[in-house]
Amino acid sequence: MSIRTLYEKVENELISASSPGIHPGLERISKLLELLGHPESAFPAIHVVGTNGKGSTSAYVESILRSSGMHVALYTSPHLVHMGERLLLDGKMLSPETWKKAARKVIKTIGQDKRLSEDPPTFFEVFTAAAFVIIADSQVDAAVIEAGMGGRLDASNTLTKVLITIITSISKDHMDFLGDTLEAIAMEKFAVIRPGVPAVFAGGAPSLCTLFAKECQKKGAPGVVLPHAYSFTTKGLSIKGATFTLHGKDGIVEYTDLHTPLLGVHQVSNSSLAVASMDILKRELSQITEQTIRQGLTQTHWRGRMELLPTHPPIMLDGAHNDDGIARLVESLNALEINGSKVRLTIVYGSMKDKEHNVALHRLSQLQPQLICTEVPGMERSAKASALQEEAALYKWANEPEGIADPVEALQKAQKNSDIIVCCGSLYLIGYVQTHMAEGARFL
Repeated sequence: MSIRTLYEKVENELISASSPGIHPGLERISKLLELLGHPESAFPAIHVVGTNGKGSTSAYVESILRSSGMHVALYTSPHLVHMGERLLLDGKMLSPETWKKAARKVIKTIGQDKRLSEDPPTFFEVFTAAAFVIIADSQVDAAVIEAGMGGRLDASNTLTKVLITIITSISKDHMDFLGDTLEAIAMEKFAVIRPGVPAVFAGGAPSLCTLFAKECQKKGAPGVVLPHAYSFTTKGLSIKGATFTLHGKDGIVEYTDLHTPLLGVHQVSNSSLAVASMDILKRELSQITEQTIRQGLTQTHWRGRMELLPTHPPIMLDGAHNDDGIARLVESLNALEINGSKVRLTIVYGSMKDKEHNVALHRLSQLQPQLICTEVPGMERSAKASALQEEAALYKWANEPEGIADPVEALQKAQKNSDIIVCCGSLYLIGYVQTHMAEGARFL
C-alpha cells in the first residue's frame, strides 16, 4: 500500500467524522479542543493570516526558526498530493501512523460528546484539532500556524500562546464568507491580533493600513506596517531566486544581500515580511540571529508556487487562483522575460467555477502565450475545460485556445511546441499534476 493511500485512509476517517462544507464559527472547535485538554494552549505559536503569500511566508519563518536550532512545527493548508504535507516537524512529514493515532483520539472525543455528535466540526476544524494534538505531544519550541480562510472565525484563531501575528497581503477572495469589500475582508483578518502581541502587516491600500493601526491601538498590540517601517531594494532577479536588501527606516536595521530561492517578484515582499517579523521576534527568542535569518531564508522550500521542474521543456507550476495571485504571476513572468515576445510560452490553465476566470484569462493573455484550458478530473467544483476555452476566446492569444480535459494530456501536448510551460489557476490543479508525476506520468 502506497504512503499516499495510507494518508488518504486517515483523511477519509476525519472526513467521516466531520460536517460537510464550511460553517464559520468557533463554538464547535473550541468545545472539541476543551475536551481534548486544550492542545492549542500547549505550544508557542507564530500565527500567519492573509489572502496571498501565507504559505511561502510561513515556510520562510519556519526555515529561519529551524536554522536557529529550534524544534519547530509548520502547519499549512491545503495539501497538494496528500494530507501529510500539511504538518511538518523540523521540516519532515509525520508518519500516517502518527496521524491515525491523533485522528482516532479526536474522532473518539467527538463521539463521546452529545452536542458534537449531533453537530460535528467541519473537516478543517477536525483536521486542525488533530494537528494541534500532534504538535502538543511533540513539545515543540514553536509552531508556525497558517490560517485557513479568513481569521476571526478560523479554527487557528483558538491559539492562546501567540508570539507574533503576521498578516500577508489582503485581496478579494472567499467573498461569500468574508465580505465583498477589501475593508470587510481585512477586518476578518485583523480580528486575530492579540492584546499586547506584536503584529506585522504586509501593507496595502491606505484604508487597510489605517484599519490595522486602529485595531492594534484598540488591543494594545505593537503594530508594524512593513512599507512604513522598512524598505527593500531588489538587486537581482532570476530563475534562481532573488537577491535584495532590507532597510529599517529607523536607520538601525539593515540586512544586505539577502537571498530567497523562491521565484517571483512578490517573493521579495514575502521574504521581507518574514525577515522583519523575525527581526522583531529575536528580541524575545535569542536563538534567532542575523546569521540564522540569512541561512533560513536561503534554505526555504515551497512547492507549487512558481515551482520550476527540470523537464524538457521546463514546466512551471503555480497555484495562483485569484486576481491578485494571477497579477503577481504575470508581473513575475514578465520580469523574468518569460512571455510570448521572448520565448514560445504555453499556459495550461484550469480553475474552480467560483473564481473570476475572465479576469485571470485577460491578465494571462497579456503575456502573449499559447493557451490550453484544462480541468481537474473528478472534481465537481472545477470549471470545465470547454467553458474556459469559450471564455478565453474573448482575448488575444498566440494560438486558437484549446480545451483538453485531462491536465496530463494538456501538458504533454504543450511540450511539443513550447520553450517553457506555465501550469496555473488552481492549487487543486497543481496537486493533480504533482500526484500524477509522482505516479509516473511521463514528461520529456
